[in-house]
This record gives sequence, C-alpha cells and structure tokens, in this order.
Amino acid sequence: MKHGHHQLTGKVAVDAMGSDHAPHAEIDGALAATRDLGIGVILVGQTEKVEPELRRCGWRKQGDRGIEFVEAEEFIGMDEPVATAVRRKKKSSLRIGSKLVTEGRADGFVSAGNTGAAMATAKMVIGMLPGVDRPALAAMIPTKGSKPTLLLDVGANAECKAFHLAQFAIMGDAYCRAVLGTVKPSVGLMSIGEEEAKGNDLTKEAFPLLRDLGSLNFVGNVEGRDLFTGAVDVIVTDGFTGNVMLKLAEGLTEALLSMIKRELIASAMTRAGAML
Repeated sequence: MKHGHHQLTGKVAVDAMGSDHAPHAEIDGALAATRDLGIGVILVGQTEKVEPELRRCGWRKQGDRGIEFVEAEEFIGMDEPVATAVRRKKKSSLRIGSKLVTEGRADGFVSAGNTGAAMATAKMVIGMLPGVDRPALAAMIPTKGSKPTLLLDVGANAECKAFHLAQFAIMGDAYCRAVLGTVKPSVGLMSIGEEEAKGNDLTKEAFPLLRDLGSLNFVGNVEGRDLFTGAVDVIVTDGFTGNVMLKLAEGLTEALLSMIKRELIASAMTRAGAML
C-alpha cells in the first residue's frame, strides 16, 4: 500500500475495535508501544467503549502518555459481509484509521479485525503501489538465520495469475526494504524444484516475469524446506499454497511443543521412579 509523500510523523494509527477482546488488548499494546518504542499511537474507535478504558489506565487528554484518540462511530465485525460492510459503514474505525494515513497524520494503520474488510478499505482509501492491483497477505516466518523470511501471499488470493506473483514480489521487496532495512532483498519463487523447468504452469509462467524485473534481486525457485532456513528474504507464492504452508507451520509448531512437553514429563517421571 502507499500513502503519498507525507513527512513521517512517528505515529501509528491503531483500530481499537478490531480484536476479540477490544479495546483492552489494543490499549495495552498502545501503552507498551509508546513506553518501549518511543512512538506515538492514535487509537481509533467508539468513544463510549474506548475512552473509559483509557481513563482507567491513567490517560486524561490528547497526547497523554503518547496516545491520542480519534472517534469512529462504527466498526466492522468479524462475521460481517466484507463488500456490504465496507460500502455502508463510512464511519468505521477501519475507514477513519486509513484516512489518518492518507491525511499524513499517521505513518501506518494496524488492525486485528476483519482481514477482508481491512484489505478492501486500505486498497480503497490508501491505494496501491504503482504497478500493483491486488493486495496480498504476508507473514513473517522465523528462521534459523538472523532474519525472518517474508512469505506472501498467505491467503488473500487463492486463484492467481503469473503477473500477480510478480506484483507480490514487488510488494515483498518494498516491505523488506522499508520495514526490515534490507538493502537488496533476495526473492525466491515457491516451487517443487530449484530448476526453472520444475513446477506447475503458474510457476513456470511467473519465473521469467520475476527474472525480468530489473529492480528485483530474484534468485530463482525455492522449495518448501527453504521456508525456515533463511535462504531468501522473500518467498512468493499463490494465496492457496501460502495459506496451506502457514497453517502447516502453525500445526507443526503446536505438535512439536506438545511432543517436547510429553517427553519432558515422561523423562521426569522416569527419573523420579529410578530414585525410589
């Protein structure tokens, strides 16, 4: 996403109505961010729900403890139809927060709310990078290296064409440069083999498009095992495959932690038995 050429404000707008436990989690996070990161936070939400909670935390006026509050009369729930809600709720926290970015009052907008509505609103209000017409969802994947790998798309676009993957690569490259400070991010295309001829029709068609993007540090195909190695900074794939990869990683993490816990308990019981 883009937001023109405004001077950076050092402030981030946060949707105070987004999460399952809003606005408590958002307020706690905002206070931690202003305290630990030294940034300003603009909370966006319904006055009757947000202000009483802010005051309980010692907030008294705009700018107090690094936090400002901007009212949004409406919010979009998790189960609301995206197209209808975005079109009808013109005073939603998502739309007001996005406008703060376009107006130059905030450098970015964060929401833990309805993902589809957040993406649709951001695309409509903030806009897209030049040459990009479809937003993607990205996930930071921890690796055994010193930096995480950015995986996109992880679910916004289940059906993709080759030029969409090229656009995802452009967005991933821009994110790594701007957020992670990577000077020349390496970009890999998820496939079933490193050779250009490997893969399906989508990856075979996308490969030359990525290779011909002169501004991109495209290193070729990568495989599923490269997700956690840190071999590349950005991995590009379609939303269906990316979502399966993300959910697989989440499930594997839970399973490994459970197995480790079980083995530790069994080992402790074995040692205790040996001492009797």
